[in-house]
Amino acid sequence: MNAKKTDAEMLGIYKGLWQIEDAFRVTKSDLETRPVFLSRQDRIEAHFLVCFIALYIAKPLAKRLDNKHPIAKIATSLNSMSYTFLEDNLFVGDYCDDVSADVKEKLGIDLDRKYLTRGGIRTILENTKKSAGFLSRIIQNNALFTWDYD
Repeated sequence: MNAKKTDAEMLGIYKGLWQIEDAFRVTKSDLETRPVFLSRQDRIEAHFLVCFIALYIAKPLAKRLDNKHPIAKIATSLNSMSYTFLEDNLFVGDYCDDVSADVKEKLGIDLDRKYLTRGGIRTILENTKKSAGFLSRIIQNNALFTWDYD
């Protein structure tokens, strides 16, 4: 069933291709997905799903941070953050940067605290769950390829 498109519709479709190309570029470079050699269909689909979900999270996160940081920098920064157990109920933060400061400012998730207790870590996790509501809204609006690319 081939529906004929008008010239204007075809032009609109063509102009929208850059969003798809940009999504592939981000997935391959910024999120550092590597070629994988899979032969089973279920594993190929699972790999694609993981890459798609990473993209689905990364783009809105970058936008929530006002597109101030490239996705690659956000991913590197979040991967670098950790806390080391010191004693009893005390942990020390090993890494913070301008991305973690912006996450605190824009999302209300304080990743810059130098010392934390288990309760403090629990509070961060709870706040993370609360601020992740923007992902639910994106999914409900089915807005994957309608992001505003300012």
